[in-house]
Amino acid sequence: MFTIIACVAVVAIAVWTDRLSDKEMVGRPAVFDDDLIRQSIVLVRRDLRLIAWVLAAILILLGIIADRIR
Repeated sequence: MFTIIACVAVVAIAVWTDRLSDKEMVGRPAVFDDDLIRQSIVLVRRDLRLIAWVLAAILILLGIIADRIR
């Protein structure tokens, strides 16, 4: 039960972030005209996305552990 709740939460967060990401890619922001700054922001977003997936995996593992304890 806890594993299913954790998986649903991960899927909901993934869908929500993909929609926000698509909205940002529609137009080029006028504030960041420098290519170096723009590249660093893209790399930071990739790192944050990786951290979010690791935390999601931990959440699912905690759900599996909670199901086995229960």
